[in-house]
Amino acid sequence: MHDPVHDVNANNIVKRRMRQARKDLFFGSLLVVLVGAGWFVFRSIGPADFGARVIGRTNDASGQLQIIYEVTNRTSKDIVFALASVATRSATGWRVVEKREQPEMHVSRMLARQSATAVRMITRPGDAAVRGQLQYQQDDSPLRRKMKMLARRAGLPLRLWASPGSVWGDAIPFGVIPLPEAETSGHPFLLATTADGVWPEPSFAPPLHNFSIRGNPAMVLDAYRTLSGAEVKVDPSVSLFGAKITVEPNHDIQEVSEGIRLIEDALREQAGIVITRRDSNRVTFTYNEGAKLKTQR
Repeated sequence: MHDPVHDVNANNIVKRRMRQARKDLFFGSLLVVLVGAGWFVFRSIGPADFGARVIGRTNDASGQLQIIYEVTNRTSKDIVFALASVATRSATGWRVVEKREQPEMHVSRMLARQSATAVRMITRPGDAAVRGQLQYQQDDSPLRRKMKMLARRAGLPLRLWASPGSVWGDAIPFGVIPLPEAETSGHPFLLATTADGVWPEPSFAPPLHNFSIRGNPAMVLDAYRTLSGAEVKVDPSVSLFGAKITVEPNHDIQEVSEGIRLIEDALREQAGIVITRRDSNRVTFTYNEGAKLKTQR
């Protein structure tokens, strides 16, 4: 015999199960959306978003051995970074290098999206290998900034919510890119690269005998450019000096770096022309009469 009450109860049970299934589906979908949103909020660029490899072991403009790294930005963002630390290995072990020994340390650079930039490390006699770290700035999400603001207002210790140790100052969020260890011994090389700031080793070596230069500043600076392989920029003030400059050492020249130094000394002492800005492969000459007078006293 058909029981209408039983049918009503069965329909109610089915309806409740369907409502529960829809509710479970809704909350499950909401959870997926929240997890995805959280990933986008908290996700930050990491070391895996960059490539770092050794592309060169050459001499710089002054004749010092340099190790050149290519750092590649694989993200779609422009990144500000800096060479934060350098260590060299000798017979006594690893040594942390001071800032004054590495011209490119703590110098911020912009690594444009999907591009590469060169980073140099200068070595000293006795260094068998080098390694280092880059730091790059990370952008805080709006949620992170609010959380930091609340932590600051609550008086929580800096170490609990900030990133100390940044080359730009404490509380600046940063990540670390390790630069692989590179040996200093072996044949010089420079791999093909699209990185900005890569310069080849000097292509000209001074002769061992009869090394001499005589001419106006423009001629001497051309010789300097050829000898060093550097990008030479000349301030218009240099044209104020029109006399001849002579570079005639009384001994044989053995190293590129010595020939470069002799030219620099002659320009300064005879004409008051000095280097006013210099990094690994860029130099600027300007006129400074005071340098000449000071040398002659």
